[in-house]
Amino acid sequence: MEIYVLFGLPGAGKTFVGKILQEYFDFYLYDGDISLPDNMKGAIQTKAVITNAMRDIFFKKVITRAHRLKQKQQKLVISQTFIKEKYREAFLREIPETRFILVQTKKTIREKRIMQRKDYLLDLEYTRKMSLNFDTPQIDYEIISNDIDGEANIKQQLQLLLNKR
Repeated sequence: MEIYVLFGLPGAGKTFVGKILQEYFDFYLYDGDISLPDNMKGAIQTKAVITNAMRDIFFKKVITRAHRLKQKQQKLVISQTFIKEKYREAFLREIPETRFILVQTKKTIREKRIMQRKDYLLDLEYTRKMSLNFDTPQIDYEIISNDIDGEANIKQQLQLLLNKR
């Protein structure tokens, strides 16, 4: 069983990296955003604060879904911001074999990607506020750098990372 969590700031390319893992490395991709409860979606749309109580419920759903998926999938990748360290730690307590991968990119590239997205819940102002709340990771993690457009660079980084396993 292989399970990875791709985490990082909005616009870093977590889902993009997850799709590469799915297409070229036979992983099942679970985008955690599909489990966002309505109250969190509403908070994002109105640019309101997302409370810890909202996050608690959301991450219970993500962990529950991950448990179900790992029963069916040999290779699982989850993409989700995981903005707070406490939720990264909670996920690891529940599924200790998980490897976390921080997807990083330059701020200017991230913001450009966010502005180019159509039908995306987050706008630039809101993502800037989210960035201020992103806890520096203390858990063990690897890094994927997504500063260069295209799949080739990401595939190469992923191959090196997967070979470490």
